[in-house]
Amino acid sequence: SPEEYETQLREAIDAAPNEPNNYAELADFYAQQGRLQDAERLYRKSLKLSPEIDTDVLERLEDVYLRRMNERFEAAAGRVEKLGESGQRLAKQALAEANQAELEVYLARQQREPKDPAVNFELGLRFKRVGKHRDAIVPLQAALGDKKRLAETHLHLGECFQHINQHRLAIRSYESAISACDPAEWTELRKLSLYRAGVLALGLKDLETAEKHLTDLAAADFGYRDVSERLDKLAQIREDA
Repeated sequence: SPEEYETQLREAIDAAPNEPNNYAELADFYAQQGRLQDAERLYRKSLKLSPEIDTDVLERLEDVYLRRMNERFEAAAGRVEKLGESGQRLAKQALAEANQAELEVYLARQQREPKDPAVNFELGLRFKRVGKHRDAIVPLQAALGDKKRLAETHLHLGECFQHINQHRLAIRSYESAISACDPAEWTELRKLSLYRAGVLALGLKDLETAEKHLTDLAAADFGYRDVSERLDKLAQIREDA
């Protein structure tokens, strides 16, 4: 039973109080049981006793910490309706704290594994999520080595470039995202990349590029967002020229 297993783990700690693995095993158990604060405390104890940093235990500690921060946000979000404006403020604060916690964790992971494309991708997303679009660009570019999510990474890069008003770089990234998508499938990612490229090109008065991307999108999904209105606007601009 869970109670017997917990007792065994506690007895192992009592028998060898300086053995870091015993604390990590009990922490794993508590993490599975949802006792996140207890798990966090024991992972820290395990790391303190280890002669050198155990990166596996460190990542489990980070994961538990992020779970705890996200649970705080979910609990705050669940009280919004009951508490009204004060609940909204609490939820907003809890979300900001959770996002900041994720950013700090992935910054630390990227420092440990600077060339890991998956870690760089997650770090770039966290920078983007907290509004630091310029800071997100370098890790996202480092994440382009992960071919499995090449299109998604290019799309995020395009949105970051657009936020810092590097519009030509943004369009180039959106077009790279389009090229990286499977041409046989009309995924949301492909549609959004076409939409972003077309809308930005239209705003820049690059009518040829805008028409190409918006027409491709409309031919596949005429009801996607406001693509039909965008094409009407493009036609009106041509007519008025």
